[in-house]
Amino acid sequence: MKGFTLIELLVVIALVGMLTLGSYISFGSYTKSQGLQTSLADVTQLLNVAKSKSLEQVKPAQCGVQVLQGYQVSFTVPGSTYRLEAICGTTTSLIDSKTLASPLSFANTSANKIFFAVSTASVPTPGNIIITGGTQNKTVRVDGTGKISVQ
Repeated sequence: MKGFTLIELLVVIALVGMLTLGSYISFGSYTKSQGLQTSLADVTQLLNVAKSKSLEQVKPAQCGVQVLQGYQVSFTVPGSTYRLEAICGTTTSLIDSKTLASPLSFANTSANKIFFAVSTASVPTPGNIIITGGTQNKTVRVDGTGKISVQ
């Protein structure tokens, strides 16, 4: 008699199902991790843009005749939006706005803003920006000299 028994077929189907489920779970974990890494890189890049524009004293058109004080990145804490802003005199002008990938957000203990002073890029109020995504957290630290590091 040729062929497979019903029990042999059920065992093979069960094994294939378990392998598929394991792959699906691993892929979901990988996708979340990559989303966190991408958002972390985007936040770091925007901080570097603010620092660079402050060092180069790039005055945006929105400033008009007002004196450029520096650039800052503001964070909605808790939340997921962050903005690049120019500080001219007493006016804050929006340059760019971004949002973290869902379901990521900034932790309650994150800094609300990081300001880079014009020409020196020094940071009067250093701080940490913590991006949280469930069980994973990543921190971007900005010190008083304007050094940006990922922890």
